[in-house]
Amino acid sequence: QTINEKDSRIVKKEKLSHNSKYWRYHNALAIAHIYLDVEFYIPVFADYRGRIYPLVNFLSYQGDDLSKALLLFAGVSEIINEDGITAMSGYFANLAGKSKESWNSKIDWVNDNIGDIISLYCDDKDKFIDYIKNLDEPFQFVSIMLALIKLIDAKYIDHENYICENPILFDASCNGIQHLSAITR
Repeated sequence: QTINEKDSRIVKKEKLSHNSKYWRYHNALAIAHIYLDVEFYIPVFADYRGRIYPLVNFLSYQGDDLSKALLLFAGVSEIINEDGITAMSGYFANLAGKSKESWNSKIDWVNDNIGDIISLYCDDKDKFIDYIKNLDEPFQFVSIMLALIKLIDAKYIDHENYICENPILFDASCNGIQHLSAITR
């Protein structure tokens, strides 16, 4: 959005915020497109506490929602079993804002609502966008939803050989190195 001299301070701030998000998303998508179907490594460094951080800005497992939703582990895939289905469903419920509910409530919520959410995604994109825009991590929500759609299809077709390759969905910056660093100072 073009920022005009006549814009109020609030409008300028809103336009700057919009433009910043636009270019951040644009850059992340462009880099993801370049690396589509290419295995790559994300260089990292450890800070003085032993926490691990990536040296890259746009496509990172510690980046924003979009950046995390675009990354997949290379060469790591697993044939998913019933426990994996349940774990994926629980995470999907967390992304839908159900993180405070009990585990069984989350799984029941997914079982009761996944069909409606998929129908909304397939049949009415505008209502689907209205639904996800209030979520904390809408891109990750969509990535897990798409993995669940594949899983549902595979369950009826070839469940025994379904391979789950869902995105990296956590940052894991606190690790064993940090604890060793604290112990040895």
